[in-house]
Amino acid sequence: ETSQTEIIFLDSREIIITDSTFNGAIPDTETTYQNMQKNVLQKMGRKTIFVAQGYIAADDKGRTTTLGREGSDYTAALFAAGINADCCEIWTDVDGIYFADPRILPQAKKIEEILFADASRLAEAGAKILFPKTLYPVKEKAIPVFIGSSIHPEKGGTWILPETKKGRDLNILGITFHERVEAFRLLAKEGDESFKKIERNLKALQALKKIFPVFAEKLAGHYLLVTKRPQIEDERLLDLFRQFSTPEAYPHLVLMSVIGKNLAPFELALQKNLEEWKQRFFELSWVKKESVIHQFLILQTHLTEFAQVLQ
Repeated sequence: ETSQTEIIFLDSREIIITDSTFNGAIPDTETTYQNMQKNVLQKMGRKTIFVAQGYIAADDKGRTTTLGREGSDYTAALFAAGINADCCEIWTDVDGIYFADPRILPQAKKIEEILFADASRLAEAGAKILFPKTLYPVKEKAIPVFIGSSIHPEKGGTWILPETKKGRDLNILGITFHERVEAFRLLAKEGDESFKKIERNLKALQALKKIFPVFAEKLAGHYLLVTKRPQIEDERLLDLFRQFSTPEAYPHLVLMSVIGKNLAPFELALQKNLEEWKQRFFELSWVKKESVIHQFLILQTHLTEFAQVLQ
């Protein structure tokens, strides 16, 4: 038996087979996993290292495709799932998942261990370290994921686990921020004919909700539209509503999401302090309220102070 390490180069385009969506291809996991079994597991020795590219794949005609945003992390998750790995390690420029973005809230605490369901919830709410589709393959196979810093590996990281011993015993899992948003309140009041026309045209809005984030919620008898900026699609949406209403703009806002397992205690605290918090923080009240996520629009200048209150 040789003592030397064998390094095998893999062309990801021969392993990961996708459809023909060239900037966000969807893998054919059945074929992809079969390729991984054949080209990785069957060739794996005690001292074998496989090297493959992230982000790229190929369709069934052999044409190069790409996996879209965070495609390299997604590639790692696919390989881990395809060979039923013991774990999947993702090395990036940050040392784990934090309660909040430490660039905005420097004293934010790192989460050492978190459940897949909770990590997915944070990702879907916009946690910058995670992208929702990255977790799908490993979550399906219950493969633990470690996120650590390639710059400072000594700082440890965060484990995303099917089951956890050290999970945060808190109702609030974390908070996320979208800093480049604008809000428009449509000055058509509920009951007006123009308001009814807006409601009839919400099917067009539903199609645009796929462009993240776009929200339209009723607030104090008006429709509130929140959009990411800048976006061409926003203009299409505003043009639609300008037919029926005069939009009132609210620039310089942050869309803050509070994510939790059970936000009922937070909602009680919110109701108790709402008037004070409105005077201190909010330009407008919440945009969206569900059992596991509350979203607020606040002025950028108040972001850090309000985040400290939540932590």
